[in-house]
Amino acid sequence: MREIYLSGHIYFPCNLLELCFLGFPPDIMHAVYLGIVKQLTEAWLTEKTNEKRQPLSYYLPVTKVSAVNTMLTNIRPPKRVSRTPRSLQYHAVWKAHEWSMWVHYYSTIVLDKILPLEYYKHWLLLVKGVSLLTSRHVSNENMEMSNQYLTTFVSQLPTLYSAKNCTFNSHLLLHLPEFARYYGPLHFLSLSVFENFNHLINTYLKSSQYVSSQIAKRYLRHILLKYRKEEKGSSVNSNKDFNVDNFTLRDHVVIEKHELCELELLMFQNANIEFEDATFFARAISLNNIPFHSDNYKRDTKRNSKCALLENGMCIEVKFYLFHKKMGKGYAFGMLHELSPCTQMVNHISVSSNNYVGLASLTDIKEVLMKVNTEGAIHFVQFLNSVENVNE
Repeated sequence: MREIYLSGHIYFPCNLLELCFLGFPPDIMHAVYLGIVKQLTEAWLTEKTNEKRQPLSYYLPVTKVSAVNTMLTNIRPPKRVSRTPRSLQYHAVWKAHEWSMWVHYYSTIVLDKILPLEYYKHWLLLVKGVSLLTSRHVSNENMEMSNQYLTTFVSQLPTLYSAKNCTFNSHLLLHLPEFARYYGPLHFLSLSVFENFNHLINTYLKSSQYVSSQIAKRYLRHILLKYRKEEKGSSVNSNKDFNVDNFTLRDHVVIEKHELCELELLMFQNANIEFEDATFFARAISLNNIPFHSDNYKRDTKRNSKCALLENGMCIEVKFYLFHKKMGKGYAFGMLHELSPCTQMVNHISVSSNNYVGLASLTDIKEVLMKVNTEGAIHFVQFLNSVENVNE
């Protein structure tokens, strides 16, 4: 390519051809989320028969789609996720963010025992391969495993699906590990950030005149209001809120002693915490503005931000937060879950193997988890990165 001199409308080769680089990386938003992920999901929903009028085994009938929709719409993601899941009935208008949540978190749980086993295992190859490349830290081992998963996925695609599903986007999957090796985690290469900002700029335009002036003024106003909001949110009312252990405890609630069972009161005694000296709260806000809710936070019925991952690898489902003034410490009180890896799914999805009432120090809280209930199991999902976090 560098040695070919083109004629006609091209006067001379571009100087960029002299650069030694791998190439322009594919955009994961269009190649994966709006590409192969959307393509296969639509195949399950729409392709009943092949060209010879023979039924296709991967087609999902109405009863199965209804079951998936019920599980999907019952999921209450944490506050950090910008969109709640919508039914597959609206998949044609799903945004790229919804497709990313579908492939990374929702589909592996709701499609279990719904999609035929052969196709479910094939789908997991895609989920595992892409998830390994979009995690916070992509190691050489992750890239090798991802390459194996995606190569197997692409090689099985012509056998399991029709030829029209073998598209250029499916071929791009083979190159994703290589680009991750040179450029880092794939979510850093997504165009979603630019498209979101383009949408924001479009909202600044109110007329066709003085376009640049409109954008500049309204953008500066947006930044100023955001700064004022963060400044106001960081202020603490000493009569109601407490700053403790890198958290701000908010929304004071009254917890009476008779509202707790004997086992719960015993937990206070074992931790040497006097119930009368504790102040109770419905939520905690971390330093980076991540909200952690509890059972006593009733304002958001479509979200569940009360599950948190602890330093010891366990999960706590918070009933309330408390601040002990004499000890100067903050605690989360609720149901502790021992987590076991869900081997048939992916590494960032675990199941609850045992649970009991307990206390956890606020310093032990790492991040918010997403809880998904299914028949016979409670799943806890750890987020791969902070892309879907509306607060970061």
